[in-house]
Amino acid sequence: MPPEQHLAAIGRLKSELAALEQTKAALKGKRLNLLAAARRLGVLDDYELAALSGLQRETIRKMTWGFQPDSGVIPA
Repeated sequence: MPPEQHLAAIGRLKSELAALEQTKAALKGKRLNLLAAARRLGVLDDYELAALSGLQRETIRKMTWGFQPDSGVIPA
């Protein structure tokens, strides 16, 4: 494969990686909003959130400590 094709492939992969990193950051933000809203509203306790999210209970508590979820995340 000529060097130009290698560079083009690397460029495409770099763009794809950047897009995936943005998507990952957005999903982490949504997850944090949902966890914080669920904790604040008492929809689920920390153990249930841990079981459903795959995170440790203490991790959830640290992530959501003092975090104000967006309004409307969990409908009333």
